[in-house]
Amino acid sequence: MDGSTAAVEIACDESGSEGERLAGGNTDVFGYGSVRIDAAAAAACVAELRDRIRSPAVEYKANHLLRRKHRAALAWFLGTDGPVAGRAHVYLVDKPFLLVTRVVAEVAGGTATAAAALYRAGPAVFGAARWTAFLTASNDLLRAAGRRPAPDDPAAAFAQAVDGLSAAGPARAGAAA
Repeated sequence: MDGSTAAVEIACDESGSEGERLAGGNTDVFGYGSVRIDAAAAAACVAELRDRIRSPAVEYKANHLLRRKHRAALAWFLGTDGPVAGRAHVYLVDKPFLLVTRVVAEVAGGTATAAAALYRAGPAVFGAARWTAFLTASNDLLRAAGRRPAPDDPAAAFAQAVDGLSAAGPARAGAAA
């Protein structure tokens, strides 16, 4: 630290957020990105992108850079000599994995290792339908534990989903782990 008290501006954005829905959504991944860049450098970056892409858009989105015809602009933007090199960070979250780790810890008192084993084995051992029902019920249970009252009994639905996993048989579960 240099002792400076100057304000630092950091721009952030997210993608894939569906509120409290960690299962059954449009995407299984949530991304959160940030870039620390001063206003002059950001303005120069946007001006350069506008020059390279030549789009009349007022606000540029990722889909502008991801188009095949703009691959050179994307390579410049993300490249080692580009404007965000060393200034940008992206944090990706596998939403179903996060859900399983939370439910294993909160409901079963389990460890991250147990959650990872369950997550990896789940769909193959229990089948897609049972696994999806378990994830949905887990999501509803954890949401209900928060602040929202649920119209149905999420604890009962969760117990039923766990029973559904149990119906797959412990021998099958042990074989995949």
